[in-house]
Amino acid sequence: MKKESKISRVYKEFDTKYAGKTEEEINKEIENLEKEIKGKEHDQNENLAKDIEAKKQKLENLKGYSKNKGQIKGIKQYQTSLNAKLVKVVNEKENSLKDFKETKKELNEIVKKLNNPEETMKMTNEEYNALLQGKEDLSKKAQELSRTCKVLSEREQELKAKISKCDLAWKTLFTNKDLLEK
Repeated sequence: MKKESKISRVYKEFDTKYAGKTEEEINKEIENLEKEIKGKEHDQNENLAKDIEAKKQKLENLKGYSKNKGQIKGIKQYQTSLNAKLVKVVNEKENSLKDFKETKKELNEIVKKLNNPEETMKMTNEEYNALLQGKEDLSKKAQELSRTCKVLSEREQELKAKISKCDLAWKTLFTNKDLLEK
């Protein structure tokens, strides 16, 4: 499991602390933070400068949370559904890959038998024809499984890209930034 990012932890803290609060209560908290920052900005102490920066970041996060909490929640829900789809696609891909390897192994065994003149001379026509039919069937199955694996790999990459975009979108909204800022 991936380690949770700092911004994700901060968002969870905000969501827990401010989810049930009204806009007025959140705006009051924003005003208090702004006053606290202005009161400390005149001091030149290094520790205070760090504290001021931390409070400014909290202020921006609180503004972003207040302004965009509905959108963030929607994005995070969509991201969760994408993650569930990704798990399914990865499992399907792994199963298809496993089936492909087994099919290739069976196909190689048949080809090996067919390429051994001593063994083919001992076979009846029915056994030989059955091997030829098995080779043809397994070749088709291997090609289909190969295509399936390719499609699933592409789908996996597509889902990962969408998940990354969701991650960027909610974090940008939470930090009160504009997606188009450079």
